[in-house]
Amino acid sequence: MAKLHLTKWDRSSTIHSHRDALRTELADAGMTIISDQSFEYFTNSLPASLNFFIALYDDPTYNVDLLCNMYAEYEM
Repeated sequence: MAKLHLTKWDRSSTIHSHRDALRTELADAGMTIISDQSFEYFTNSLPASLNFFIALYDDPTYNVDLLCNMYAEYEM
């Protein structure tokens, strides 16, 4: 669990790769997580510089995939 809380995206890989790695860590920890919890773990692992971007994210489903896609489009 401590490793999950300390996992941070350093932008050395794509946001999609980071998402996949975090999902693997959650699965390896044997955690069953509902979407809003997964979203919270994911957004907490992102740099503070993305807080404004996350705040603008307007999707009540807490869809991590959609957030990643939106960010990837923003970076382009």
